[in-house]
Amino acid sequence: MKVLILTLNAWNSSNSTGNTISNLFSEISENDEVANIYCRNEAINNTICKRYFKVTENDILYHVFSTDLCGNVVTDYGDGKQEVGPNILAKSKKGDFLRKHRFTSLLFLRELIWALPVWKNCRLNNFLTDFAPDVIYMHGHSNLYMHKLLDYCAKVTGAKTALFWGDDMYGRKSHAPLGYIYETMLRSRYRKSIEQASLLFGGSLKLCDEYTSIFRKQFVPFFKECKQVRYDENKIIGNPITIVYAGNLLFGREQMMVEFAKALESVNTKGLSHQFLLKVFSNTNPFPESLGVLDDKKNSLFMGCKPYSEVCEEMDKSELVLFIESFDKKNIQMTRLSFSTKIIDCMQSTAGILAIGPKEIASMDYMAKNDLGYIISDVTEMEGRLAYLADHTDLIQEENKHKVEFATKYHTNTSAKALNELRKLVWKKY
Repeated sequence: MKVLILTLNAWNSSNSTGNTISNLFSEISENDEVANIYCRNEAINNTICKRYFKVTENDILYHVFSTDLCGNVVTDYGDGKQEVGPNILAKSKKGDFLRKHRFTSLLFLRELIWALPVWKNCRLNNFLTDFAPDVIYMHGHSNLYMHKLLDYCAKVTGAKTALFWGDDMYGRKSHAPLGYIYETMLRSRYRKSIEQASLLFGGSLKLCDEYTSIFRKQFVPFFKECKQVRYDENKIIGNPITIVYAGNLLFGREQMMVEFAKALESVNTKGLSHQFLLKVFSNTNPFPESLGVLDDKKNSLFMGCKPYSEVCEEMDKSELVLFIESFDKKNIQMTRLSFSTKIIDCMQSTAGILAIGPKEIASMDYMAKNDLGYIISDVTEMEGRLAYLADHTDLIQEENKHKVEFATKYHTNTSAKALNELRKLVWKKY
């Protein structure tokens, strides 16, 4: 089976999306081949794929006035020291600001750049026809141009397409005139991509049910696989109880983290049997006023962005790993159908799960229904529930044992099952 994977960012196993893709395709056989087309000036970091093609906005703009062809086959990636061009969305304060505030005017500008036809050329065509994929796989993206790229690659190769939808991108979220127009264009493009797809994965049971009803096509649930599930029955609950959060601070999470850190500070002054220490690992730079709370050096430490392997080690050493979502109505709407891949990372760690967020969203609903950790679904009860946990630490290991049993039963071998669905497309082709 030959699979062409389309990604917005360079395939990097140390970030969330790249790690999810690596998690799925780590189960490929020696007879399978994988290629990747990506659209950002970033370094590649995975052990699965050996064939790459890169085309970016910078390439497109430069080659409008150049006789050279746009886009390039990437070959120098093995040492992890690739030369990369400018990328305004790189991890920086400017990049964080643009990620937090997705200005519709800038999104339209990017779409206009991709509307220029220079990227549709024989260099890209040769890469596509030389590889000759059986299947093209892509995560659903909240932009037009990735779906246009998908459509173009499918037409050139004749390959079937498979899409993974991890979030509710079809639902209305903007009431501003320009935002509403852009959403309307996106919804039209989503319908086209879904109509053309031969296989549709959904990131949560809730999303699969809703999207199957909307689009009249079957969405197959796919959860990121737990590669290892371990229960340490001899784990000692330390004092302070270390809580690790690993993830971005978008969609209202930064404000929730600040509220959570303040609640920990208050609990730590009550003289209970245990205290708490929060460690925050994130590639999002908090606002200065937030950082003052999240890095007070006593109750909370902001650790910044660290390699995925290092974060996993910290999670294993901690007593609790934190999953947190905003209670703000707008952010609930954004995340209500999402099954966060962070849940799988939490399941794989030897620590217990502390989950805080509204039950209206799929991730919290799933954890609450399956009793996967210490659940706080009412923000007004947060401080009281944390104080109770500080005096009843035996609950951490009790919940942890159940989490491991559940993960072993329902979240192993999911990658092999998803790959089998992709292989069925190839079998049907022949």
